[in-house]
Amino acid sequence: MLKFGNQNVEFKQKYVQDIRKEVLAFVNAEGGTVFVGVRKDGAVTGIDDPDEGIREMIIQNSGKSYEKAHVR
Repeated sequence: MLKFGNQNVEFKQKYVQDIRKEVLAFVNAEGGTVFVGVRKDGAVTGIDDPDEGIREMIIQNSGKSYEKAHVR
C-alpha cells in the first residue's frame, strides 16, 4: 500500500460529502482512486458501516458518470 496520496490516489479516513471534490477532480484529470477507510499515512482504519457509505454515494451521485474514478 502507498504510504501517501498522490495525484492519482487519495486517502479518506471516513466518508464525507466533500469526497465528491476528489472524485470530480479525478474525472476531470486522468482518473484516480479514492480509498475510504484509510488514513493519510496509509494505515487502514476501516469504516463503521460500509453499506451506508456506499448508499450515500449512490444517492448523492445518481445519474452522474464517474467512469475514470473509483471509490474503494
